[in-house]
Amino acid sequence: MAIQLANYEINIRSFHPEKDFGWSGLMFEGDNRGFSLKPSGIKPITSRIWHRLRLSTKNSKISSIDTISDPSKAPWEDKIRKEYILVI
Repeated sequence: MAIQLANYEINIRSFHPEKDFGWSGLMFEGDNRGFSLKPSGIKPITSRIWHRLRLSTKNSKISSIDTISDPSKAPWEDKIRKEYILVI
């Protein structure tokens, strides 16, 4: 019987647990959540910035590396900043 090698997805997230945060009245949006084991990029999980690495042990290769920022809004702006994506 052949051994099945696994594929792994590693998620690293930076988030702020409160609804908002800031110094001297600059109340930026937080993520309003606790820690999670759910995959990144699936709502309602948001992060200020997150990284996802997909690794195949079958062929010893990294299939993708993503760095993404979820949409955010400063308190003095009406518009929401779109997410930024860096794919390597």
